[in-house]
Amino acid sequence: NGTAGNFPRQWLQFNAEDYFTFLESTAAANAQDAAVGRPIGSLAGFLAANNGYAAIVYPDSFTVKERVIGGYAQVDFGSEIAGLPISGNLGVRYTHTRVRSRGSQQQLLDLRVVPGDTTSYTGVFAPTAVPVEQTTTYNNFLPSLNVKVDFTDSFIGRFAASQTVTRPDLSLLAPRVSYTNLRPGNLQAAGGNPDLTPYKSTNFDLTGEWYYQPGGYFTVSGFYKRVDDFVGSSVAVENFPVANADNIFPGGQAPFNVQRPRNLGTIDVYGVEVGFQHNLTWLPAPFDGLGVTANATFVGSSSPTTATGTTLALEGLGNSQNAVLFYEKGPVQARIAYNHRDEFVQTLANGTGGRPIFFEDYGQLDLSASFAVTSYATLFVEGINVTNAKTRTRGEFANQFLSIVDTGARYAVGARFNF
Repeated sequence: NGTAGNFPRQWLQFNAEDYFTFLESTAAANAQDAAVGRPIGSLAGFLAANNGYAAIVYPDSFTVKERVIGGYAQVDFGSEIAGLPISGNLGVRYTHTRVRSRGSQQQLLDLRVVPGDTTSYTGVFAPTAVPVEQTTTYNNFLPSLNVKVDFTDSFIGRFAASQTVTRPDLSLLAPRVSYTNLRPGNLQAAGGNPDLTPYKSTNFDLTGEWYYQPGGYFTVSGFYKRVDDFVGSSVAVENFPVANADNIFPGGQAPFNVQRPRNLGTIDVYGVEVGFQHNLTWLPAPFDGLGVTANATFVGSSSPTTATGTTLALEGLGNSQNAVLFYEKGPVQARIAYNHRDEFVQTLANGTGGRPIFFEDYGQLDLSASFAVTSYATLFVEGINVTNAKTRTRGEFANQFLSIVDTGARYAVGARFNF
């Protein structure tokens, strides 16, 4: 095309490991001193007095070590009953879990009256943090049963029963408390909970699947789950011993409203899932690669109340719907997908007042297309949230606006290679 072929064939490069080694050296610290006009050696002396580049263990730091030992046994079976092929498996899993939480806590020694100010106390804390350690162990036996029945060549029934556990996130097990509000009559604190146990779910599922054409199906599934000891954030009154020098609290016990993750109780979850896929193979070429798939989940739950009258709810539980128009033929694939989720409880009790936060209903449109150049290389283009939908949260009242998040639309063009 007439363009000269004399392109640069040499360029500067550097060794990243050597570069970072230099940045940690005294020479680099002295160079920074010189650049900003400090006496040479100032930065090196500061780093030496403050643990250098090593991690500093702050008073509210913590570690959680979780050790799980387990095993399982499974038996597969197959037979015929009344001429119907039946297959499945039966099993049990055993796990022993040991959780050790370590941290440090700067102990609250007293709450003192502020002269001339009736709206707040002054906290008196120990000058140094003290180590805190707690160990918890628990065992779980988790049975499971899966059964498949071939009623016809195109209709299949499935039944499943099982018990499962979900362990709490390790960050929730931190052995610490932060005192967030020292106002008279409204003392507040927040912390982790090393005593958390996993919540156990007893699950039953019944599904019917009808495969009415190659690649086409219709499914209906009903499910029921009984969730025991589910974990959620809640606020409860906890008394903290104080010196009570100003004779504020009877018995020297300061009552704080403490927000912690807790094992809150039992909730029943039930619902129905419906899904289908249909290929439009009757259309003339090249449109015979079109198809549509959709599914929807409708879920409900019981709403038990605690002894204090608090209504419980599973966080993240809500209806959802998804629909996809797709094209698959030869090397070409394309998808237009819409995903929608109804409003759900995001947080049962937030950090300011212990009230719930709701994630408002949200829908997102995504696009993607790809072309297989060879069996090893594929070009693709995709757009995520192309309509720039925004996520919103609210408080317990519909007009209690809390937040709006605008992530924008995201687009990508690239290539994938298989080796």
